[in-house]
Amino acid sequence: GALASASAPQPEWLDVPRMHEKQTVLLTLLQATCACLSDANIPCWVTGGFIPHDDDVDIECLKSDESRIEAAIARRPELSFRRGGLWKSW
Repeated sequence: GALASASAPQPEWLDVPRMHEKQTVLLTLLQATCACLSDANIPCWVTGGFIPHDDDVDIECLKSDESRIEAAIARRPELSFRRGGLWKSW
């Protein structure tokens, strides 16, 4: 097949400077979230880490801590809480 021309736009996931900016923001949010949960003695863990072309980060907590998580995050105006992300069982 023909090679893409040098002037062809790159897919967003290949735009390293743009992804770096997004990942810097994500890292800041991750640090704030983990600090908030740690201050409330709520265990959490990062799953997967940063993938070079990924634009999100995944953290997990225990379902039994859901109300405590919501309360802890409600005390931090820079953060927000949203229910969701449950794994499907096959």
